Amino acid sequence: MVRPVVIMGGSVRASAFSCRRAGFRPVAIDRFGDRDLALIAPQPEAVSSDWPDGLRTALSKHSGLPVCYVGGLENQPDLIEKIEQRHPLWGNSAAVLRQVRNPLLLAEVLRNSGIAVPQIQEKPANLPQDGSWLEKPRASGGGLGIRAWDQNAAHQPATEPVVYQERIAGQSLGASFLAHPESGCLLLGVCQSWIGAPWGHFVYRGSLGPIPLSVAQARELKRIGTILMQQFGLRGLFGVDLIQDRDERIHVIEVNPRMTASMEVLERATLRKFFQQHVSAFGTRSPKPSSPRRGRGQIPPLVGKAVIYSQAPCQMPAVNPPRFQKALERTRNPHNDRWPSLADLPWPGTRFNTGEPVFTVFAQALDLEELKRRLEGAIQHWTRTLNEPTWTLRGSGSEDDG
Repeated sequence: MVRPVVIMGGSVRASAFSCRRAGFRPVAIDRFGDRDLALIAPQPEAVSSDWPDGLRTALSKHSGLPVCYVGGLENQPDLIEKIEQRHPLWGNSAAVLRQVRNPLLLAEVLRNSGIAVPQIQEKPANLPQDGSWLEKPRASGGGLGIRAWDQNAAHQPATEPVVYQERIAGQSLGASFLAHPESGCLLLGVCQSWIGAPWGHFVYRGSLGPIPLSVAQARELKRIGTILMQQFGLRGLFGVDLIQDRDERIHVIEVNPRMTASMEVLERATLRKFFQQHVSAFGTRSPKPSSPRRGRGQIPPLVGKAVIYSQAPCQMPAVNPPRFQKALERTRNPHNDRWPSLADLPWPGTRFNTGEPVFTVFAQALDLEELKRRLEGAIQHWTRTLNEPTWTLRGSGSEDDG
């Protein structure tokens, strides 16, 4: 019998897919309940209102099942504490979250260990208002709510608890780790992070990787992961947001103590099963311990993903575009050499406001510049498509075009 596992969070499709590949049966609870998610985890439950408290109501239907949480719930330690009282938790505990998600404590621990971190403080007193510092929500996620600290920001009070962090110029990176109580901390890979959109300079757009590392970089990242594991008690999969400055020095920005968006890129590129490795850190053996291998002489590709955001109000049409239908068919019958090129596919009639994520596109190539070119082409194609009459909600009669 295939063991069921609850996967819950803001968007769980990628984690549910990894869970399914590892031989488990995902039970999905997130904000969207997308169409392709329903092929991976039948009858997903979408908690679009009463977030995050509505998750407990949805979870009450699955008494005793193990729970794995993903994006957004690392900022809800009180909720995680209640969950771990009733369910086996395949993730970091509430006690761990309260420490590692405290940006001031994180910076202090890392700085004392000789790790480069931006300066950080609770109040903006005496800070220059020239954009050289950032105002960040304490409960940050996906780059939402981050803004440069300048005169405009100073005259618009924050609506949620924030901290102020020095702005480091350089390349945004996402490093993926596995913390295992027996084998220690393993560096799984590093991706470039694609950051920025017209409605948010720091919004997450996607990831590209795995990028090559020098011996010194790999050694430093392994040291960072090991320190985080030892100092905060991390277990299982976790990610670290980094900036590599012009001198190639690595600065730790934030820790995401759960499966991250860039891990899907690494899984596609390497064919590894990260969920299988994740549950092993909690003493659980995957029902499918073997991992697929590439054919002899086959070169591992670089893989990229990008989120397609609506740039104007739009609506998913009633009839699937051909590429959507092909992606759904590949999701229904997954093969390691035929991954779907689109994901997070909304149901017909779903409406989107400006700046909301609509779906995700993927590309692969053998070098980073070609990968970027292909992703940029996909973004341009779908941005134009979202403005076509069958999608747009603007103009006369457009409400009926979906």
